[in-house]
Amino acid sequence: MADKKYQIFISSTYEDLKDERNEAIRTVLCLDHIPIGMEMFNAGDQQQWNVICRTIDDCDYYVVIIGLRYGSMADGVSYTEKEYDYAVSRGIPVLTFIKDENTSSTPIQRESCPDKTAKLNDFREKAKGKMARFWKTTGDLTTALSTSLQSEFKTNPRTGWIRATFDPCIMSEELAELSRENRELRKLAEAASTRKPVLEFELELEGGTPLNFSSPHTKHRREISSEWLSYDHRLSEAISDDVIAQYNAALPSQEDYDVYNAKAVLYWHITENKHKASIRIKNSGTNVAKQVTVKLRFPPEIWVFDDCDIDQAQKPDRLQIPQNPIDQYLEKRNKANLGILKAAHGVHLQKFTAAGIFDKFRYPMHPGLRGPRDYSTRDKDFLCHRAGDLLHTNTRSSDYFYVVTTKRGTYEIEGSIICEELSEPITQVFTVVVE
Repeated sequence: MADKKYQIFISSTYEDLKDERNEAIRTVLCLDHIPIGMEMFNAGDQQQWNVICRTIDDCDYYVVIIGLRYGSMADGVSYTEKEYDYAVSRGIPVLTFIKDENTSSTPIQRESCPDKTAKLNDFREKAKGKMARFWKTTGDLTTALSTSLQSEFKTNPRTGWIRATFDPCIMSEELAELSRENRELRKLAEAASTRKPVLEFELELEGGTPLNFSSPHTKHRREISSEWLSYDHRLSEAISDDVIAQYNAALPSQEDYDVYNAKAVLYWHITENKHKASIRIKNSGTNVAKQVTVKLRFPPEIWVFDDCDIDQAQKPDRLQIPQNPIDQYLEKRNKANLGILKAAHGVHLQKFTAAGIFDKFRYPMHPGLRGPRDYSTRDKDFLCHRAGDLLHTNTRSSDYFYVVTTKRGTYEIEGSIICEELSEPITQVFTVVVE
């Protein structure tokens, strides 16, 4: 913002850097900003030090110019270093300018006390960690200060100061109007605080609880051995070891069986152990409940699906299992015996099948087009029902969803309900028995 003015604190020793300080102040003024310096404070006065701290707090940037003298001290630390440490501790952007030690100087410009010289060297080393720039002449200092400040204004803009342009009379009238509106809003809030929604919710399972459960069927990989043929000499004569080896090699791998069983178990549970459910919400309070949301968390043994997931469940493709050579031989032998029986007795045998009875059930109807559901599910263990607004004394039920039982036992479903008028959710636990 072009008309923003930054307040910049300039810190340094005084007697040895009078000219440099004056040029630094002039540079800040030429940039149309506000310089603040130690000239307005009395060193050594604790009350004045408190004023310095408050002034640094109000500044947007802190500039420290370090020459070849350490300066006057308090509690073993120079005031320049104290100001520097305070600005760093307050998180104020610090711009550091250190005078080159090899420049010519007068006795008044260079430290003569050994103890202070050591402290000065330590201070210079500490200040180098803040992106310090070095200078030899006053011209070097002002050039570096101007470019550094302009760069800092762009990369690290601060709050600054802006001229206030307002009419005190108009402002006073606006404040009075705001105070009146505030009083009215307080009265409305107090009246509304006595009218609150009272929410209750239930998990309704079709048929109630307990829920039923049936165990799924799985397939197992079974190789055959030539030892099985020893029980019947006709088997050993009809089936060779090579036939057995070919059969065992043609069987699907154990991994194929595991993948099939996992899909088959999932399909079994979805088709055989599903139970239609819904959430019933009641507002028995004296005020509308806005944006009512119910969340349910299911245990690992109970899954939750929407109706589309149930309708779209697909039975896994059958495993390609070769015919067992023993069964193949026995079937062939039984057919031969049946032919002998028919020839001997003239009996006409007919094979019946029940397939025709169920033909009309082979092709399930496609589910019709559905509108969006008022709930969503995730990872088979979480459901979120967004009921919207619910007037007081009203009751509402969610769209139907399905819970799928995978194991017998007693389990807990964790639920919570929240609306805009409640500061925290109401929690409830539903106990479900699976038999």
